[in-house]
Formats: sequence, C-alpha cells, structure tokens
Amino acid sequence: MMARILFALVLVFLISVTAYVFLGAEFAGQAENQILTSVSLKKTYVNGRYDISGIVSMPTDCHDLSVDTEEVSSKEFELVFKSAEDKSRVCVDEVSARAIHASVIAPRDTVFTASMNGIEIELELYE
Repeated sequence: MMARILFALVLVFLISVTAYVFLGAEFAGQAENQILTSVSLKKTYVNGRYDISGIVSMPTDCHDLSVDTEEVSSKEFELVFKSAEDKSRVCVDEVSARAIHASVIAPRDTVFTASMNGIEIELELYE
C-alpha cells in the first residue's frame, strides 16, 4: 500500500516537472513579448482624419516602441504596437514613458483595436 502511494506521488511530481519545463517556457516566452496589456490614448477627429496620441509606459528605457496602423476593413483599423529590448545596453528596471502618435483617414464611425507584438491588447480611446 505504501509503495503505491509513493509511486503515485513520484508520478505526480514527474508530470508536474515535465509540464513546467515544456509549458512554463511557452508561457514565459509569451510574457516576454507581452509588454503592454492595455493602453489608453486620446483620439480626435477632424476633416475625416483621426489623430491618436498619448504616452505609453515601457518597462525600461532600453525598450523601443513603434506604432503603425493597419486597415482591417473599411470601418476597422488596428493600432499595431511593436517593441523590442536593446540587449546591447545595460538598463535599469525603471518605467520609461514613450510618446506615440498615429493618424488615419477613415469614416467617423471607425472601430479601433490594438495589438502588441502580435498579441491583442485592450484599447481605450477617449476624446
């Protein structure tokens, strides 16, 4: 009886370690690419053009940030944020602000979404 309990505990331990090694690395890779999970930006609409701007916080001053717009459909655009860390520099883990701006010529009822390094993030636009 004690041998069966010991066997079950060892088996559970081995399964846990295996799951951590394989799945933990996958989740860590996703977390590394996921610098932003949400962003709040100001939007203005003048003469058929949206201007979207604001300040975005990055984990360090070594993280570069760019934003592009992609037309998903005639009434939907995506703000595509991309970031990469410059590993050739020594960086302090201190939040660093980045100013961003994007312009889109689109109808007034256009819907906007956002992604960071290919992963969808929450977007709040205020006027």
